[in-house]
Amino acid sequence: MRRGARGFTLVEVLVALAILAITAALAYRGTAALVDGEVRLTAEAARWRTLDAVFARLEADLRQAQPRAVRAGAAREPAWIAFQSSFQSIIRCMYLALPGMG
Repeated sequence: MRRGARGFTLVEVLVALAILAITAALAYRGTAALVDGEVRLTAEAARWRTLDAVFARLEADLRQAQPRAVRAGAAREPAWIAFQSSFQSIIRCMYLALPGMG
């Protein structure tokens, strides 16, 4: 053997490569988990935006409901009637549309 030879042995290089491979695999799994989380979060945010738009539209429509005149004199009929089901504890609302509007 030469005394002046410098460098790494084959075992040292293989150990370093194994450590690098393990580190790269962990980094890949971490990055993949972050990307998957971002995709899920984006899809969930889009779902909530759509739901918010639906409720905003429903609210705008409900605000435009007006009481309508009844044929018997100057009396008014409500735009909405709420009733509770007899066999369930569900309250239902019914919109009374103007004749010809709906």
